Amino acid sequence: MCGIAGFVNKTGKDADRSVLAAMVYAVRHRGPDGDGHYISGNIALGHRRLAIIDLSEAALQPMHSTDGRLTIVFNGEIYNYIEIRQELQQLGHQFRTQSDTEVILEAYAEWGSDCVQHFNGMWAFALYDQPRKLLFCSRDRFGVKPFYYVSNGDVFAFGSEIKQLLDFLPRREANRDILETFLVTGLIEYSEETFFTGVKKLLPSHNLFMNAMTGLISIERYYQPELLELEGASDGELERRFLDILTSSIELRLRSDVPVGTCLSGGLDSSSIATLAASRYNARTGNKFFGITAVSSEAALDESVFARQIVNQNGMNWLTIHPTAKDFAGSIESMLYHQDEPIPTLSPMMQYFVMREARENGIPVLLDGQGADEILLGYIMYFGMYLRSTLRERGVAAAVRELQQGLLHNQRMSLGAAIQYIVGVGTPRLRYLRSRCQCAWLKGAYNTPQVLLDCAAAGGDLRSFQRNEIGSATLPSLLHYEDRNSMAFSIETRLPFLDYRLVELCLSLPLRSKIREGWTKWTLRRAMSGILPESIAWRRDKIGFEAPETQWLQEHDETLRQKVLSSELVRSVTHERTLKSALRWMTPHQRWRLFSVAMWSGQFGVCTAGESTAEEPIAVNVKVTR
Repeated sequence: MCGIAGFVNKTGKDADRSVLAAMVYAVRHRGPDGDGHYISGNIALGHRRLAIIDLSEAALQPMHSTDGRLTIVFNGEIYNYIEIRQELQQLGHQFRTQSDTEVILEAYAEWGSDCVQHFNGMWAFALYDQPRKLLFCSRDRFGVKPFYYVSNGDVFAFGSEIKQLLDFLPRREANRDILETFLVTGLIEYSEETFFTGVKKLLPSHNLFMNAMTGLISIERYYQPELLELEGASDGELERRFLDILTSSIELRLRSDVPVGTCLSGGLDSSSIATLAASRYNARTGNKFFGITAVSSEAALDESVFARQIVNQNGMNWLTIHPTAKDFAGSIESMLYHQDEPIPTLSPMMQYFVMREARENGIPVLLDGQGADEILLGYIMYFGMYLRSTLRERGVAAAVRELQQGLLHNQRMSLGAAIQYIVGVGTPRLRYLRSRCQCAWLKGAYNTPQVLLDCAAAGGDLRSFQRNEIGSATLPSLLHYEDRNSMAFSIETRLPFLDYRLVELCLSLPLRSKIREGWTKWTLRRAMSGILPESIAWRRDKIGFEAPETQWLQEHDETLRQKVLSSELVRSVTHERTLKSALRWMTPHQRWRLFSVAMWSGQFGVCTAGESTAEEPIAVNVKVTR
């Protein structure tokens, strides 16, 4: 886990080492264990190292192949690197290190860009093929690791974080469309565009190729989740298969030469990971497995009683933190700086505190439960979609029965919420206009964002809807928070539920295996029943590391208000007089979004939003090579 950087001078001039050094230094928090630079003519590659696998100097980056033809900078982990290395050794490849980085180099030498099809992991890397003058860049299947870039007439530059690329922009200008959609809907991370005009992201499951001689760039999608043939499989067979893959995923993600722990909220997802990981980690290392829990100051949000059950059952070391409004005020500026872009809620703050605690206690690797809700329909929103599907396919009586079961087994479910989701997803224009009318203080058009139209287009089929949630609607923003919060403290987080084998299985499961009898995540509950305490396996409520948002914002209301009203960027996109009045009655989420934008623009010197700068076209190949 690290930070990467690099650029190609399209003019053909030699790369400036001082520019590369500044890019690498900007993400020193991502890698405290060393840095490295590589310059070859107009090519520059840089790296910050967080040593996790093979702690020796032999594993430093940029790393070169034995013959010197290939050079790579890599951020992430290839969890099945041992198996791939054995396969490559049988094909005649030799290795100098025990690192997964060298496995990528040799895999590319053997299979070319198809090497990514062999990887089970998370990654963002840039590999320079010197004989071909080709820069090959890739991002993992679900976008766990970030890859940003700027491309103009003079340079192609890339990095792990946007802050590395800002000096390549003619001006730091807000992307008006992204900004307006965010303020109305709270949505982020749904396209290749970012909040900065001129900075783009390589989308998950995509490769980017750049000819270092001509400057030509092409992008291709290399992966789409495959649907498995499960017809005829019994519930028991599906549950066993699910548990086998989840267990395998966790075992792969325990591979490390440094201590590993987990984020433990006490919910179903984190409790499942902690329980399956604890005994295996102890057997492998002889040490107790660590769990870290953030305890909310609001009793209704406190899950520590459930986390304690998991700790006691599995003999874990347990760290608890109790963030306060004072902690929030003292950390918010730093947290937002590390996020690089505005964020829609305060929820990532609790995760930020957990990551800080892990670093202070010498635990540089944490397992986490992101992705479980998206692959197993865990949110109440998905239950609303399920009811809509049931109504269409099985009629009113069946939908009413499912709703009754849902109200019984989900504390957050209500009749009003169910109706809202049934209607809302299928009417994106109405949904957007409703939110837009609540933002009368905002200037701008009333065009429905494409991301909402995509949700509606997929809404008729739950499997298509899940693909959309995983690829662009919900999961990408959660992964954004996860990466920035963890790397702010040089922590590597690993996500067992996003093993592509598990994602493909869950997408392929029949609907009855995801939601049944009013229970969400049915297969996970059944698979873990008898392994987890029943009070957790069949919990009716869902919280997670949720911040006491209303309380914290109220305590600092005047400070936030002044920050919003003094922001030049906020004034440029709002009706100032209307905004002053609206700040007194708008929802906490709306106030927070405005504050987040104000802080972001101040920290990064972002000027008012306007027309996008002209950019050269990039060829995109949507063909999936798998």
